[in-house]
Amino acid sequence: MNKGLAALEPNKIDSRLGPHLEAGELVLWQNQPRAGSLPKLSHTIGALMLLLGGGLLASSIVAPNLSPVARYTPATVAMLLGSFLLFQGWRRRASLWCYAITDRRLLSVFGDKLIRSLAPEQLDKYSLKIQGDTVYWMKFVHSGGRDTISGQYRAEDGRYVGFHGQTDPQATKSMIESWRRNISQESLSVASTFVKTMSNRSTAGNEDQHIDPAASVQRIRHLRSGLYFDIPADWRVAVRSQYDGPLILFGIKLLPRFIRQGPERPYGDSEPWNALSAHAAPEAALDMLIYDRPLATTLDSVLKDPFTQTTGAKILHSKDQLSIGPFKGFAVVRKLPAGSEIKNIESLSGPAMLRQVWLGNADCSIEVSGYALERQSKVQEAIDAMIASISLPDK
Repeated sequence: MNKGLAALEPNKIDSRLGPHLEAGELVLWQNQPRAGSLPKLSHTIGALMLLLGGGLLASSIVAPNLSPVARYTPATVAMLLGSFLLFQGWRRRASLWCYAITDRRLLSVFGDKLIRSLAPEQLDKYSLKIQGDTVYWMKFVHSGGRDTISGQYRAEDGRYVGFHGQTDPQATKSMIESWRRNISQESLSVASTFVKTMSNRSTAGNEDQHIDPAASVQRIRHLRSGLYFDIPADWRVAVRSQYDGPLILFGIKLLPRFIRQGPERPYGDSEPWNALSAHAAPEAALDMLIYDRPLATTLDSVLKDPFTQTTGAKILHSKDQLSIGPFKGFAVVRKLPAGSEIKNIESLSGPAMLRQVWLGNADCSIEVSGYALERQSKVQEAIDAMIASISLPDK
């Protein structure tokens, strides 16, 4: 739980937020723009001036000597534009918005639509700023005939992406910054406890070993293969089914490799899956793929793949003849430069360490990749401990 904010009671949560919350997600703060703050006063004044100007021109009060065409054409355009701007402002009025801070992200909901969802690690790419009564983290600029930034286009929240109409924007800004710091500290603390716990016990070959819930450990099990491993308790885990193989249609092989991903869902149900993603803040994750086939990938093919060149990553070291539990394989460690794009992070806030492991036995193969910022050694150690805990139950 975030130290600075307490979870709201379920019956006090704005009904517009409910459909957009993930399973187990807690709302720590909710707010909406103060009445009259949206649309902005300048927007309303501009629309009214167009209506007034068009009306004066059409009534001959202004420029009475103009011909009907010269008078009514611009008057009509001005009044239509003014009406459109007023409608747009009314459509974006303050009462339709709802903002929230949860234990996982920042949310902006407009009517029944989720406009923005910003995870803590994504916030690291921006600087929180204040413009009037708005606390924002992105500002759109006009380029190429459209307002754009980072490949995105303006939506209902306008030029400034953030929380609008705040009664005390400085307090809101400080609250978001404190929320982010607390999440980072909690994540690092849990990672440190996890590493200590894992170093004090061996999970390999002992499926039924008791795990103390207070030990900041959660065990993940893949039901089909029996494979299991441990991760920090606060890491968010999602699973999905993923096909990775040749594309065959009517018995004809069209492509040597075709990847089809199913929808993500929270870990914990009994439905089959073979792909897992576990995330933590700040900017750390572990991904795993499990295949019903022996390991075919080789260390040589990985060292020669285009990933290093396209990302600017540097291979720090590799290890052949790796053994983890009943599996054998190899590992590669790379250093990703700041600004690299990886998974759901458009731009890493700093250099990161990427650990990649390929393992297999006679029945299955596993691909694991985990990354964390270079400056966060404890999270890197936690990723190493997660990978080292991979095992199968005794037969």
